[in-house]
Amino acid sequence: MSHSLHRMGTVENLQNDYTIIVRPERGYNNIGSREKQQKVLQALYDCHACNITAARGDKFSGNIYETDIVNIVDGVGEGQSVFAAFDSQENLENFLMFLIKEDFGLSVVVQGLCKNVNDSLSRVGLKQHTTNHSLGIWGKKSLLQDNHILEVTTMCGHGLVSPYLVMKCVDDVKSGHSTAHDAAVILSKVCICGIFNTTRAQELIEALI
Repeated sequence: MSHSLHRMGTVENLQNDYTIIVRPERGYNNIGSREKQQKVLQALYDCHACNITAARGDKFSGNIYETDIVNIVDGVGEGQSVFAAFDSQENLENFLMFLIKEDFGLSVVVQGLCKNVNDSLSRVGLKQHTTNHSLGIWGKKSLLQDNHILEVTTMCGHGLVSPYLVMKCVDDVKSGHSTAHDAAVILSKVCICGIFNTTRAQELIEALI
């Protein structure tokens, strides 16, 4: 299961929201994976991923909005995973073509609208191995925030983006103390996994306003 799976939204506002997780398998190909992951991180940057980071470790310095790509590349450790978000299907496909060319043998999870992901895989000559679908939210849903807020907060799969922070950011933009872009960057910094789509967050904030 992937923590990137449960992003809420409409078909329209999920069109340009894709996440990537690249990871080695412990006990199988984790030894010697650091150099591969460094190349993966650089390729994500070159293919214009809108958010990037690597798994936590001694040299963890945050996502691309907290540090630069040089520190992220240097900080990835042996056996660690890489995470990213794309706001363009074309950029996603360019990255997948890089992976095909390099053939690192790493596990790759692509999250997005099922049809869009399948279309991208078909265009680059890949075939899916497994498909996971979210079954939605179960329980006392009346306790949840408004769906428009959840569209923003669920882009952080670990639930670190607070709905109250989203509402404060919206208020700051309304009052002229911040721009929608700056508000989206603030929210992105909270998601330590780097799968928070900053471009989509900006669009959602503008829609909330």
